[in-house]
Amino acid sequence: MAHPILRRIPAVFFPVQDLKRATEWYSDLLGRPIVPREHDDGIYIFDMGGTEIILDSNIYGSPSVIMFAADDIEAAHAFCASRPENEVTEIFSDEYISLFHVNSRMVCKAHLVEPKVSGSGRLARMSHVIVHTDEPDRTVKWHEQLLNARSELYDPFGGLPSIAMDPGADLLFDDGRLSGSTAVVDPDSGTAVQAKPLAVLGAPDLSAIHTYLRGKNVPVSGIAENWGSRYFTFVDPDGNGVIVREAAG
Repeated sequence: MAHPILRRIPAVFFPVQDLKRATEWYSDLLGRPIVPREHDDGIYIFDMGGTEIILDSNIYGSPSVIMFAADDIEAAHAFCASRPENEVTEIFSDEYISLFHVNSRMVCKAHLVEPKVSGSGRLARMSHVIVHTDEPDRTVKWHEQLLNARSELYDPFGGLPSIAMDPGADLLFDDGRLSGSTAVVDPDSGTAVQAKPLAVLGAPDLSAIHTYLRGKNVPVSGIAENWGSRYFTFVDPDGNGVIVREAAG
């Protein structure tokens, strides 16, 4: 029998206070048009090469959420509920999706696929979704069991553990080395801003994106060069952190 939870991250949810403002901000950043949506359900979707950024005004004030996929939501729920260390919600279903949460992760089966903004732009692809943990061994093991997958050390970010997904962004586990490697500074106050980045986006021209964000007065770190990678971190108007890493075009 196939494992009930797929090795895929369809989306990561960014909590936002004002959906219109956040959508316009990311549309400008990514260099993509805003596509009108049929339903006013408090979210807006940008596809980032197989893993979506979902701006979600329904969860503002709560942590971001990582979504995993399932073809059989009942089997996925039974698998998660069978493990005593898991906290599992009931399945919610409507005409669009069926989903449940397990230890603050979402598992979802989509019934209808809505239009979303995709394509190239200044930042075209999400390469990694980041899990921050003070207990890396325990956290990695839990995700390995959830996905029936083995982690490997990812050299471009200091040998942090990573689980490969197919398709879309891979899962990267940060024990503080990555998020603590650059200081994000608020340009208005000159003080450091707390940032636990949610995702890694690739940029063919890292310096141009860095200059662009600084010109927009966005809290941003300097460009770091560690582990053979060039990257920086910024914080959006709702406090969501993102790493931008130099990548081939």
